[in-house]
Amino acid sequence: MIRIEVAVTGRSGFVLAIDTAATPATAQVVGQAYRTSLDTEPETWKAWLWDTPGIYPPSSQSTQTVTAKGKPAELREKLTRRHQAKGAWWTSADRGPRRLAQATRERTGRTT
Repeated sequence: MIRIEVAVTGRSGFVLAIDTAATPATAQVVGQAYRTSLDTEPETWKAWLWDTPGIYPPSSQSTQTVTAKGKPAELREKLTRRHQAKGAWWTSADRGPRRLAQATRERTGRTT
């Protein structure tokens, strides 16, 4: 099962996809999040979604975005609903979340 989280410090952060079915659970960066509103305005957060996990800048010319009013938790909920409705935006045929984690383990030699 994939859990979407938005981790922010200050006005920016990252969108994480956490595979809770993996042992141990693996997390991948699948987007960026920024507060787009001024400090004097109600909070508005925007996420730029990456088509390939952990690769910046995104390899696609057409990056998808999601905007939510309120706290980062509202953005997380909106991204979770989007993921449930449309599936993983970062998965491609040859580089899905599990395959990328496996390739990372192979490249670094780490088992955990």
